[in-house]
Amino acid sequence: MRIEKIISYLTKKDPVLRKIFKRNFICPILEESNLNTKYLFVQLSRTIVGQQLSKKAANSIWSRLAVDALTPSKFIKKIKKVRIAQATKFGLSKSKLSYIKEILKRIESKEFDFSKLSELNDDEVMRKLMDLKGVGIWSAEMFLMFSLKRKDIFSKRDAGLRRAIAYLYDDNDLTDKKIERIVMRWAPYKSIVCWYLWKGLDEGILKKNG
Repeated sequence: MRIEKIISYLTKKDPVLRKIFKRNFICPILEESNLNTKYLFVQLSRTIVGQQLSKKAANSIWSRLAVDALTPSKFIKKIKKVRIAQATKFGLSKSKLSYIKEILKRIESKEFDFSKLSELNDDEVMRKLMDLKGVGIWSAEMFLMFSLKRKDIFSKRDAGLRRAIAYLYDDNDLTDKKIERIVMRWAPYKSIVCWYLWKGLDEGILKKNG
């Protein structure tokens, strides 16, 4: 479905969303998903690198880790070669590098198969991903949104989304139940609204009143 129709649908369900749809941003979640195993491994690795970090810090660490490994094949070769003790050279924790190396081993031993994920529903993919050491709920949700391009995901643990919703609805006392009631209106396009909320924060469209 074209973004114009999706926006029209969403703003009818929740008119408050008009504020974040004012600008003509291109949402990457609407792009075709790339289901190549090597590509998906790189994407999951990048998600792990970004855990519990600001966007700026995550991008900085990733650029150091991937600077000389700009294709999936080169990145895989680098991960095989790099030692855990070298993690801090990239600003990366040893535990995160060990998770990435362990996931690569499971892929190459056929214990984990990215190609099968497209056959599963969102909950099934979440369970499969979270079976990998180092992949929690947030990481699995980000992977579903940005790598598999699943359209109906919301990450209630994401601090940025919670902040964006508080700004958008001018409510500093948001409980999980309140957020759940709001987010229900966005189905089946929760992921797309999430992306526009993050973009709204980045662009200064959403900010604290007063």
